[in-house]
Amino acid sequence: MKVIPAMDYPIRPEDIDTERSFQNAFGHFEAEETARAIVRFFQREGDWGPFTRADVIEFAPTELWPVTQLIKGPHALGAKFIERDECDEKVHYVTGQFIERCHQASPADKRV
Repeated sequence: MKVIPAMDYPIRPEDIDTERSFQNAFGHFEAEETARAIVRFFQREGDWGPFTRADVIEFAPTELWPVTQLIKGPHALGAKFIERDECDEKVHYVTGQFIERCHQASPADKRV
C-alpha cells in the first residue's frame, strides 16, 4: 500500500518531530537517521509523495544513509516501509507503516 500525495492522510509530515532521534523506530541508527532526513524532506515539500534518492541527497547530503540501503542491504527496512514505483525503479514512496513508525518514535508537540 503506497502513500501517495493525499490531503486526507491522518498523519502529516509536520506531525513528526525531526529534531529528536527516531531511536528504536527501525532498529538501526543509520536507518533511523535516514528516515528523519526523509521526513524533513517531506516537511519541506508539505505532503507525502513520490521521491527519488537524488531528491533526498540534494536536500540532506551529509546526513543520509543510502536510501537504497533502506530497501535492500544488511539493515533493510523492506517494502513494508518504502516501496519502489512499479514503472520507475528510481521513484520511491513511503508507506503508512513508515509514517506511523516515525510518528510513534517522535510525535510533534502540538501544545501552543
